[in-house]
Amino acid sequence: MNNLRDVLTALAPQIPKSLLSGNGMTRLVKRVGDLPGAVATTCGFELRLGDIDPAADFALSVLPGAISQYYIEAATSGNNPQACDVWLSRFLTGQTRDRWVNSVVLAYDIIACTETCPRDPIVYLKAHPDPVSLGFAANDVEQIADTLDSIAQWERSEPLRLVLNRVAHKLPAGARIVITAAITPARQLKHKVARLAIWGISLTQLESFLSEIHWCGDIRNVVQNITELNDVANKFLLVLDVTPNGVAPQLGFEMFSSTYTGSSAVDLLLSWEATTSADWRAFIRRLVDINLCRLEKAEGLLTWPGCQVLFGEKDVLRLYVGINHVKISFGKGNTPEAKAYVGIKLIPFNSRSL
Repeated sequence: MNNLRDVLTALAPQIPKSLLSGNGMTRLVKRVGDLPGAVATTCGFELRLGDIDPAADFALSVLPGAISQYYIEAATSGNNPQACDVWLSRFLTGQTRDRWVNSVVLAYDIIACTETCPRDPIVYLKAHPDPVSLGFAANDVEQIADTLDSIAQWERSEPLRLVLNRVAHKLPAGARIVITAAITPARQLKHKVARLAIWGISLTQLESFLSEIHWCGDIRNVVQNITELNDVANKFLLVLDVTPNGVAPQLGFEMFSSTYTGSSAVDLLLSWEATTSADWRAFIRRLVDINLCRLEKAEGLLTWPGCQVLFGEKDVLRLYVGINHVKISFGKGNTPEAKAYVGIKLIPFNSRSL
């Protein structure tokens, strides 16, 4: 399958219609269909569980080989490449000093965009799991900020760095910034935004941490909501948006099933390869009970994961589908919303990597 359009066409009959179908699938294919078929080696869908529309946003891992080559060529062949394209090409060809970055994920917004004005993908940076071995410290805000400036072509912002430093210095012992991203002005935001995903903050530490970083939302309401899910999802990454004016009101929790035994951030980010529908059933049903997930979306989520065989025109492929995490987000009104992140892995049938 030469491009992602071919993959999605073959995959469409396997996807529950309540999750992705009709115009939602058409828009997704139009936006990312020209990407190389190798993208399906590791990619995923972001599904809004409270929305009736069967639509999804899309994310992919920039792996070595055809995927990396596609983005390298995209940055050099266009007449007016974006700053993020230039940085990505330089990173993939070893021309940057961003050694703290272990891997890159690109997230394509589709649902919230107009078809005539697509947004550039968000560049998510996964930090190296053992930075000390490379000669630098974990949670090094200056390195993070320098990289984000390069990606978004931001001028150096001391106020942003001060807020980032405040967040880093207030982290509990052992907590780490494991993923970062620059949310650029082109996304119609008033300020530069550095997004941080933090691993290692416990429920008992959450209230004091949010207070110490001067988060302006209803802290007790958030803690109560997350605590009430602890029996079905007791591991999470805390997602913060940091601006020059402080930590933004938007707050997210990337939550993982309580049945999963992984104990590190690396384990959790790969948990979709090791969990089944049974691991997620109690959590998804709880979301339905508290009106964060529509029943038809829940049914689709719980029937889709598993391993299947797909037959292309020239290929026989194995498809693995799994739920990676569910993100509970709080906005300005502290009313939570839920999204599910479903990963897929499509490999040749004779591969032993599954």
